[in-house]
Formats: sequence, structure tokens, C-alpha cells
Amino acid sequence: MATTTFSGPLRVGDAQKSTNAQVAGAVSLVATAYMADPTAATTTELRRGSAATGNSALSVILPKNAIVTYIEVEADATGGTNPTFDLGWIEVKADTPASDPDGLIDNGDADAGHTVFNFATATVGNDFGFVMSSDYPVKITGGVGASAATGGNITMRIHYHVYDTTFGTDGSGS
Repeated sequence: MATTTFSGPLRVGDAQKSTNAQVAGAVSLVATAYMADPTAATTTELRRGSAATGNSALSVILPKNAIVTYIEVEADATGGTNPTFDLGWIEVKADTPASDPDGLIDNGDADAGHTVFNFATATVGNDFGFVMSSDYPVKITGGVGASAATGGNITMRIHYHVYDTTFGTDGSGS
């Protein structure tokens, strides 16, 4: 399957041309991520899928101003006593990147099967629903929580949108 890439803003009809404060919402995007080892350090970069190996280009990278609002997880960790996992991020830049290893999920259930993390979930991190970095794209990281699993893997779909700083409050772009 081909990849579609574009850099233009998305528009919905005449919504952005309106002179009142009513502006169409952001488009929701989905990134697929795979945690091959839920016993690894929380700073381990996740990859796009189970077939992705060893190439940093296969890291899960969200654009700057990304806001995660919903995560679907297939938590198939094994062993341990009530194993948990953390999910976070690190800025993609060369010098002293900001990061938060449990900013998206803090001690999520690692062996619960299909689980949804949203604003009502007690184990979402303090960056869930907020811009992670307004300066750089971020790599998604994850690994063992407070209670370690002994094996397995975790797959997920990360739903996010990008905060748009290009339009004024009246939707005119000025």
C-alpha cells in the first residue's frame, strides 16, 4: 500500500472562511505501535509493528504539537503478578531532548487483553490530552511499569490530533 503525504491544511467546506468563532475541529489521526518486550526499560522506542526490526526509521514518531486523546491496546504481556506498563515519549532532536517515560500511560494493565485508555482511565499519564512538544516531533517510548511482566508483547493504536497554531481565533488565518 502506498503512503500518502501532504503538508497543506485540511479544510471542511467553508468552516475556515467563517468570520465568527465557529471553526471545524481537528482531524484525528492514528499511529500503530508495537512493544515487543514489556519487560524493557520505559525509554525503549516503540516500533510500528511486529515485523519492523532494527531500523530507527521504523520508530513511532508523532509530529510536534501532537495531542494524544485515545489509545487502544491489546495487552498480551505474560507472567508476573498484575504486570503493568508505561507509555511515554522523547523529543526527536540532537541535544538534551525533553521526555516523559510515563506521560501517556502510567502503570497500565499489561495483561488485560483489549483495553481502551481515554480521559476517564485512571492510569493515563499527565501528558495525555496535552501537547507533548511544541518544538519537535516525539518518538513514542514504553516498557515495564511498577510490576514487571516476564514476557509477551503489547500492540496499540494511538489516536491523536495536531494542535493547529496557524489560524487566528476567527478562523481567518490572521
